[in-house]
Amino acid sequence: MSITTKIILAQLGSPASPSVDDVRIYLKRFLSSRRVVDLPWFLWWPILNLFILPFRSKISAGKYLKIWDGKQFPLVKYSEQFARGVEGYIRKECKFGAQVSVESIYLLPENGFKKILERSACKGSEKLLVVPMFPQFAESTTLLVMDSFHEALAPDSYYPRIEILSAFYDQPWFISSCVNQIELSLKNRRVDHLLLSFHGVPLKQAVEKKDPYHFHCQKTFELIQSELVRKGILSKDLVSISFQSRFGKGKWLGPSTLSEGERLVSEGKKVLAVFAPSFVVDCLETLGELRMELSDTVKSLGGELVVISSLNDDPLWIENFSKWVCHFS
Repeated sequence: MSITTKIILAQLGSPASPSVDDVRIYLKRFLSSRRVVDLPWFLWWPILNLFILPFRSKISAGKYLKIWDGKQFPLVKYSEQFARGVEGYIRKECKFGAQVSVESIYLLPENGFKKILERSACKGSEKLLVVPMFPQFAESTTLLVMDSFHEALAPDSYYPRIEILSAFYDQPWFISSCVNQIELSLKNRRVDHLLLSFHGVPLKQAVEKKDPYHFHCQKTFELIQSELVRKGILSKDLVSISFQSRFGKGKWLGPSTLSEGERLVSEGKKVLAVFAPSFVVDCLETLGELRMELSDTVKSLGGELVVISSLNDDPLWIENFSKWVCHFS
């Protein structure tokens, strides 16, 4: 029996729709994970259900509505297009040949691994390659993927081979994909400064729990910065790092993207650019926080913001990623 390789691209996902009820379901599952919030459950349950969900669901629903196209959210749209592009490239160019399938799955609002693993167990002939689509390893994303995978794995199922690729933050092909996206977006336009904005995590997670995420972000930043300098796109002092998506009143990794944007404009850097290397597809964080909220803030101070799209289904990104996963056949 020939072995079919199934490549599973795992993303957090999006609500089923921008309705308050669907957003509440999405937020409840996400914020109930011990990988996202590590407070004792008896303390967190009343906070989540009595305070956060009743108020945040409505606010978040309004934000999701702004990026909803009537059928799906950008994260799902671009993830599906990327998966089709990777499958097509691999079948044509890589030694996997025709015996490969690529599928994008989502952890929220339902664990997308369950149906995948049920189908695979029935066939009994598949090699599973799971790729969490988060360049930098973090407990709240990468380990959440791993937890969801093992939660869905039936104890009596047999699989010829399972492999999980956990991070690609420093891979040359990932860095070159990011730099190419930046270069194309800034071609023939002048910018005074570029912010590389990463998703934030609580300081406790990054320091006390020794999560490697902060180190991974710093390394990604340094490699992108170095390549931009090498190619003559921007000088080193015109590229800096920041963190977005803060939640709650605790201390988070900094500096914050919003405060950095305000500071740079106030110092006379009127044309800012921002790129988010921790998001491989556009989502609420890139389209809502950056393209809308940060842009409005910068404009209110007399500046202009150039938001560089995530890698999405860019052809070079598809090619680079496909070549990488082919090494794990």
